Amino acid sequence: MSLKKSFLVSLFLFCINCGVPTGDFGWANTRSSDIDLLEKEWKTITDFRMMREGLIFSPKDTIHFVYTFSRNPGATTDFHISLNRYELDYVEIDIKKKNVDTDSNSIRDEFQKLAIGEYLLKIVHEGETIDQVVFQVLPDEGYAQSNLEQELSGTEVDEIVKYSR
Repeated sequence: MSLKKSFLVSLFLFCINCGVPTGDFGWANTRSSDIDLLEKEWKTITDFRMMREGLIFSPKDTIHFVYTFSRNPGATTDFHISLNRYELDYVEIDIKKKNVDTDSNSIRDEFQKLAIGEYLLKIVHEGETIDQVVFQVLPDEGYAQSNLEQELSGTEVDEIVKYSR
């Protein structure tokens, strides 16, 4: 009887550790105008703010992110980073294949020159979304009534496209 219990406990613990672990997102931003070309090539961002809520960036920012896994998913495990922009629904605008850095159990990447809008960043493994987070890219001066009116009164002829911005 004790052997059966031991086997069941071992099986249960094995099942808990199966699959790809989840993790946490960390964020940092830099302005490319503040960094010279040589420093840009060699500088490694190490100071990330671990958070999921209230993420707002400027279109002038280079957005650096890190996704740190709770445990090592393996060096040969492939992940895809999917960046989606909200336009009537989320539309995929960028996808990158990444492997985990085994020293830090994390994936790092960056995005530059993102247009103003709402974005969804997904960590995907074998077609399954492991984790995701939403962030905003807003103008430095923020939104005011005049900004919204100017954006809505654009030269777009198609009213569906014009008013869906």
